[in-house]
Amino acid sequence: MTKRSLDDILADDDLIPLREETNGSVTSDMRVRQDFEEILRFVDDEGRLPQSPDATRGISSSTSERRLAIRLAKYRSKPGIVASLAQHDRHGVLQPPAEAAKEKLVSPASLDEILSGDDDILATEHDDIFELKFVGAKKAEPDWIANRVVCENFAAFKPLFDACAADLSSGIRKSYRFVNEQDINAGDFFILNGVIVYVAEVNDPHVRYGRKDARLRCIYDNGTESELLLRSLARHLYKDDNGRRISNPEAGPLFNSEVKEGDVRSGCVYIAVSLSTDPAIRSMKNLHKLGVTTGKPERRVARANLDPTFLMAPARLVKSYTIYNADPAKIERILHSFFAPVSLAIDVRDRFGTPIKPREWFLVPLEALDEAIKRLMEGSIAAYRYDEIQQTVVLA
Repeated sequence: MTKRSLDDILADDDLIPLREETNGSVTSDMRVRQDFEEILRFVDDEGRLPQSPDATRGISSSTSERRLAIRLAKYRSKPGIVASLAQHDRHGVLQPPAEAAKEKLVSPASLDEILSGDDDILATEHDDIFELKFVGAKKAEPDWIANRVVCENFAAFKPLFDACAADLSSGIRKSYRFVNEQDINAGDFFILNGVIVYVAEVNDPHVRYGRKDARLRCIYDNGTESELLLRSLARHLYKDDNGRRISNPEAGPLFNSEVKEGDVRSGCVYIAVSLSTDPAIRSMKNLHKLGVTTGKPERRVARANLDPTFLMAPARLVKSYTIYNADPAKIERILHSFFAPVSLAIDVRDRFGTPIKPREWFLVPLEALDEAIKRLMEGSIAAYRYDEIQQTVVLA
């Protein structure tokens, strides 16, 4: 059996499972439009076409980007698909790339033919075979390459690792997905490739390409150490699917207006109201969206009219609460479970007519949302429930 390449696998649409649709009426044209929209969103976000990796041109790409590049090439090769998608091609990505005419190269038959060739090489006294032309500029080299070496004074750090491990076991410290690359300080612990990393020193703070950077002395729980740039450590933590930040045991509450040293922003809870012109939506009193994001809520609300989770209509941000030292997904589950009895049951169709069931809208007064979040801050929310009749938070 012939071994297939990754590009062969990604090019095979039959190996890419489709999401199950609830109405069973999804056509192949609709599927093509949905897949094409994914390519357009990539261009929206990145400002360029998806590319396949090419070592000779110094191009590298993720598996998902390679899949989009293969899909785009496939669409371009099918006139029928190009015609059906032309009206949706807001970036003109279906136009085939211009290809320079390729001259046919003929191998010379003899040395005399090579020497007699009229190619103007060294035709003037100013020509120099040592002058390089049409050669790409040398790629910038990293100014520091870190190698791990044995930590000579590891005995001084071992008690810190032992205490950190004990705190994780007892729940005093928590580990959560790494975010905020600019928030790396001396005394912080991380988990990288299954190894606990301790930032012992932060030296030479500077700005590199408009971002804060520094040289870190990192100690590893296996008895080694290295000097890493701050942004290099952050990059490694982002690439590691299990890269984690370990919280400070003295960190403050989940939501804190006075951020203390060691607190790390991990997300944001936000409350929004719909500005939909749909009479059915407008008639619903106390309809609020209770969402959680790891980014900025203002950015989510700005694209509300294109987002089915926002009912495909403009929205207004009412309040937001920053989350520190906690898992945003867990916070979302707790709040949504608390208000589950009054969640909005509605179907909304996205731009392609696919039905979506938004799960973040609740018929709850703003005061009750505030009260629930306050109880969550205090850690006492388990002792309360939402009373649908009184429309308030009461003791369970």
